Amino acid sequence: MIDFYCLSCHKGIRQSGSIRQLFYVDDVLCSSCRSSLFDHKHNFRLDEIMIEGLYIYSGKIRELLIQYKEYNDEALFPLFLYPQVKYLRNKYQGYSLVLMCNSRESMLKRGFNHLENMVDILRMEVIDVLYKSKDISQKHLDFKEREKIGRYIRLKNKELLKGKKILLIDDVITTGSSIKAAYQLLKPHCLDLKVLCICYSSSFISNRKLKLIKLLGNR
Repeated sequence: MIDFYCLSCHKGIRQSGSIRQLFYVDDVLCSSCRSSLFDHKHNFRLDEIMIEGLYIYSGKIRELLIQYKEYNDEALFPLFLYPQVKYLRNKYQGYSLVLMCNSRESMLKRGFNHLENMVDILRMEVIDVLYKSKDISQKHLDFKEREKIGRYIRLKNKELLKGKKILLIDDVITTGSSIKAAYQLLKPHCLDLKVLCICYSSSFISNRKLKLIKLLGNR
């Protein structure tokens, strides 16, 4: 029987998985690595915007996202949305995707569009309408500077949004400045607009709930 190897620990998924995984591999991570992620769907409000988040940006998921983005480990792209594909395609059926824009500097250094690769497994239409007027990467900014990054988000080809239901996607939301700016730009031009972030800051969840999630995750 051919084994499949975990993208994180590189061990055989069947070797360390459940009895079900011995015969049917339905993930790109082994069960041990998958359980170490703070996989917690959470809806939170950012001003008037309702956002759905998939992972708390902490621990293993944060390490893997940094490895993927900053150390150019392109092979990791499927792991973030792999178990969510059916759920997201069903929930956002009929929606087209708009991705938060990257700085040109980051794109050139990385050699690939990290967010575009991440959503590719959803097999949903992607509309390219956002760009940055100033080539600046958030990783070089402190918290106060990140709050101002939204001023550089711009809209192009707005006619592509007409009559469309749009799902705006970002990989990480910390201050939310970029998302708020993008949301205001997109909203007047599309039929409906929803927001999804793959990872969200723990500041968007109560301390009591966060402690409970971490406690359950360590069992």
